[in-house]
Parts: sequence; structure tokens; C-alpha cells
Amino acid sequence: MKLQHGKAWWFFLAIICICNISLSVAHGADLKDDVAERKFSQGYAKMLGKAREKGGIRVIVKVDLDYFKDGEFSEDQLEEYRAHIAYKQRQLLNEHSLVNVRNVRLMSISPYIIMTVTASELEALKSVPGAISVEEDTVTTPMLLESLPGIGGSISGDFIYQNNSYTGNGQTVVVLDTPIQSYHEFLRGKLSSEACFSSNDGSRESLCPGGALSALGPGAASEIVRCESFALETYACGHGSLVSGIAAGKSDDIDVGEPRTGVAANAALVHINVSHVQTDHVACGIVNPVYGAPHDCLQSFVGDQLDALNYILGKISSSAGNGIWGHVAAINMSLGSDELYTGNCDSGYTAIYDLIASLRKKGVATIASTGNEGSSNSMSYPACLSNVISVAAADSYAGIYSELASLSNLNGGTDLVAPGVLIRSSMDWWFDPDSAWFGQGYAEASGTSFAAPHVAGAWAVLRSAKPSATVSEVLSVLKSTGVLLGRDGTSITKPMIKIDKAIQALMTAGSGGGSGGSGGSTAAQVTASVVIPATYLLLN
Repeated sequence: MKLQHGKAWWFFLAIICICNISLSVAHGADLKDDVAERKFSQGYAKMLGKAREKGGIRVIVKVDLDYFKDGEFSEDQLEEYRAHIAYKQRQLLNEHSLVNVRNVRLMSISPYIIMTVTASELEALKSVPGAISVEEDTVTTPMLLESLPGIGGSISGDFIYQNNSYTGNGQTVVVLDTPIQSYHEFLRGKLSSEACFSSNDGSRESLCPGGALSALGPGAASEIVRCESFALETYACGHGSLVSGIAAGKSDDIDVGEPRTGVAANAALVHINVSHVQTDHVACGIVNPVYGAPHDCLQSFVGDQLDALNYILGKISSSAGNGIWGHVAAINMSLGSDELYTGNCDSGYTAIYDLIASLRKKGVATIASTGNEGSSNSMSYPACLSNVISVAAADSYAGIYSELASLSNLNGGTDLVAPGVLIRSSMDWWFDPDSAWFGQGYAEASGTSFAAPHVAGAWAVLRSAKPSATVSEVLSVLKSTGVLLGRDGTSITKPMIKIDKAIQALMTAGSGGGSGGSGGSTAAQVTASVVIPATYLLLN
């Protein structure tokens, strides 16, 4: 009897356990569905209304995968993983009545699909089990050089520690921006790779060669002449050249008033165009300051930026530490949204957030400008993402950077400050109808767009000093050694980078050498820079 009773007891317990497991699994599935629903519902009503009003809307859809990897891949593993993602993407489209959606773009190493959907397709998409999140694909707009002494370097581009000069050797900076003038003397020979991801639908015209949606290789990001052929806002096409020149430009042919180098003179440079031309003047919402009339403008879809980051992640994942892609220190995004955010904006840009998180795991910092509306409590996208290094702009007096620029956005979450007013760099001169002249030159530019690449270049310099340094380590020394700058009327202070001090702190960390000091250069230690009069440029 005892034995039989024991068997019955264990059988009863087993039934209870099975029931509990079943309930747990079911509850877990419910929780998963709830989470997916919350992610999908983020801004859903607004998206649906816009799709009904305009007849369609661009969205970024995250596909549910059986597994997700962001580690190093062998070539075979990478191809297998790409095939798995492609299968899941096609399955979502083909098996759930989404075969008629437009402008479909499939990410190759990330579980995302960019597409244009009607209101009814958006409603249908909400019931697709394989779609675990959806967000609108919004647009952003593009946002030295005698600034090097102000951040701890020499005018020749050297950052010295213990008689060693650090200039970004062995490191790579990737710039996502407008096209670049690759034949400019400040950039010629610097470009290690080019790519383009640009939209071409409706009132948008691609700036990839031949109007393609994407292009890779030499010339892919160099559509400057075609860019200049549009009736664009003044200097718009030169934005990318200015930014890349600040981060890593270098020239041996120096005339009076021309910069010798960018911040990381010997770093490899990759430039990716993520902009397109918007020909709808209402959508541009601005007036040409020269001709006083509506005109085309440059914009950048979040989806194109996603495509570019996906491409970078794929190249890094398959590089196994070799070549320029095996040594990417930083990605620069001098872009800005119309909407400003007082806190982080992670929930509104989950696809970009996820990719930046994967890149950060590989030791790559993503750096962005805070925007130029002069706000003291908010930043634009992508600087508002919590895993992005956000950079505000500093202004100078007689070469000494002593205050935050009045144009610069910032808030409590802003990470760093760098020079951003009257920064001289490589410029693609516009066509002058009086002299029928088009060519290259230099200009002085102001905006947070030009502060961010100072930090991207600084990242390459610091990683050339200590290649094993993590993103958190580099950010920590830049913060701890920077000089705190404030803004009148606020209590906010933020550290302006001092690269020489940061190198010292990075190299002595953990060896009893301290943190490299609590401040940066004093006014007496900074060599005043001479600003040669040139074209003043303000890009938002």
C-alpha cells in the first residue's frame, strides 16, 4: 500500500508540475506578446493617421528571429546567419499578404525591413506574428581648423605623451553624412572606403551614383557635382566634406590660412553618404538665403542610416580584426531631427538603438551632434539615444574655449563638448554664376555638426594610444580630464575635451598614475589660434 500510495503521490506531483510548466509557458508567451504589442504600439495611432492622410508611410519593421548573434563570425557562419535573416524577412513578407508593399529594403545582418505601407497594410502588419516592432522611418537633416590647440594638440596635429605623438595611427573613423569631395586636397588619399545609402521615391532623389538606392566602393559617396546641381540651400552639399575633414583630414600643400590636419591626421577614413535630395519645398520648410525663394534641401532617412550601420556591422563582424574594418574606433553622425527630446529617445528609435548597441559591444563608439536650436534642456536625434556619445559645441575668444556656444543644444544627458564655432575645414565651393567657377577650398563653419567630429577624431587618437581601450574607458577619461564649461542662465556644466590630458589618464589608469588631473589646459597653456577671415557657415 505504501508503495502504491507513493506512486500515486508522485504521479499527482508530476501532474501539478506539468500543469504549472504549461501555465508558465503560456504566461511567458502572453508576456512576450504583450511586450511585442507595446513595442508595436509605440506611436502606432500617429503612424496610422499619417498613412491615411498621405496614402502611405515609411516604416522600419523588426523581424522575430529564432536566435540573434552579434559576436565575431567566420565567413561560413556569417553567410549562414545572413541566409537565416533573409529567410525570416522573406517569410514575413510572403506569408502575410505584404507582397505589394513598396520600396522594400532588407537589412543583411540585422533583423529589419524598411518598407512603405498604406494604412490598410499597416493595420495588417500589426497582426503579423513575425513582426515584433514597427516604427516610422523619419527624416533628419545635416547639422578646422585652428581648434587643435584648444583641445590639447599642436597646430600640426600632434598629441604628445611622454615624447610619443599620437595621431590616430591604426584606427578608423567612419562618417555618415552628405556626399564628400574626395578629390579635395584635404581629403585626397585619406579615403579608405566609400559607400552610399540614399532614398529615391516620390519627391526624394537619391545621391548615390546613377540614382541607385545604394553603392559601394570608390566614388560611391562622391556625388558632389550632382549634389550641387540641385537648387539646394547654400553649402548643403559641402557638409560631409567639412565634417570628414575635421575628423581626419590632412594636407601637405598648405597655404596661409589653411589647416594642416584634422584631429586624427593618420587615421583611416570611411565616408558614407546617407542623404537624399528632397524636392518638395513644403517638406523642406526653408527659404534659400541667397535667392529668397523656396528650394530643394538635403535630408536623411533614419532607414538609410540604419542601412549604413547595418553595413558597418557586417564589415566589422566579418573582418576578424583585420584591415580598416577591424579597427573602427568611432562612427560620426552629424545629423539632427526637427523634434527635440528632454530625455532619452530610445523607445522611438529601437532599430537604430539596437544596432548601435551591437557596435558598442565591438568597441565602436557612435558619436552625434546635439543640434543647433540653442536649447538648454533638450537634444535632437540621434544624440538623444542613451548609447550614443552626445556632443555640444563650445565657443572661443582669442583661441580660448571658455563657454558653451549659444547655438548649441544640451541637457543633463549631454556627454561632451568640443569646438564648434568658426571651425575651418575642407569645403566644396558652390557654383558661382558670376564667374562660372566651381571648385574646392576651405570655409569656416559653425554648429554642433562640427563639434562632433572633433570627438570622433579624439576617439581614434586615444585608441591609437591604447588599442584595447573600451568605449566606456575612453568616455570616462574624456569626461574626467575635460574643462567644465557652462552657459549663462543655467547651472549645467559639461566637459570640453582635452585630448592630451585624456591620453595621460588612459595610459596611466590602473598603474598608480591617477586619472590625469581634474582639469584640462588652463588659459595660459592654450596657444591662441589665429582665425583668418573666410566664409561664415551655419548649418542646422
